[in-house]
Amino acid sequence: MDPSKRRILLQMKLESRLLQDHFAIIRDTLCAKDYSLKLNNNDRSILHMAKEMLVTEIMYVLNIATKDASTYVKEDMEKRQLEFNVHRS
Repeated sequence: MDPSKRRILLQMKLESRLLQDHFAIIRDTLCAKDYSLKLNNNDRSILHMAKEMLVTEIMYVLNIATKDASTYVKEDMEKRQLEFNVHRS
């Protein structure tokens, strides 16, 4: 997908405010390098916003501090990336 179409799709997913779309943004952008897709600044910005929205949701649902929710998301993303790499090899 060319960068302008990808930008539009990611922006639509971000604006939907649905967690499943935020998960999809995170998954798709994190897996991009495995498909030889280079992320541009807009892609990284949307990824950052999707992660921040997810952190906020987790913070409220689990009633934890922002820092703890951010750590939770970061560790989970790293775990899933490792699992993906193991299954792929």
